[in-house]
Amino acid sequence: MGKKSFFSILFAISGIIVAGYISYFAFMENKRSRQIESEINNLRTEAEKLSQNNREMSEKISYFETSEFQERVAKEKLNLQKEDESVAVIKSSPVLRNKQSEKEITATKEFMVQKPNWEKWWDYFFK
Repeated sequence: MGKKSFFSILFAISGIIVAGYISYFAFMENKRSRQIESEINNLRTEAEKLSQNNREMSEKISYFETSEFQERVAKEKLNLQKEDESVAVIKSSPVLRNKQSEKEITATKEFMVQKPNWEKWWDYFFK
């Protein structure tokens, strides 16, 4: 009976070792599988962002190719006009400009008034 119990204990221990070995590799494979799935999900979201960006760029390109856009740019940046168009330039009133500049001058004069240093410190701490 001693020989049978020795072999059964040896068989049980070797079975436990094989089961542990298989469990370890199953765990590692599961971990690697989760990492791969995470990488796939990240790549899918990045691909979706890129396709959205591509759609937006295509829309912009199609807008830039329109005649309305080209006409607007020619008018704004190149100061061009159509043959049958007339342009009117409206300047601001010099009276309004003078009133604004007077206010600015008085504000800068008040700011530029020089005070003695001790008075500046007094104002800083007590006002």
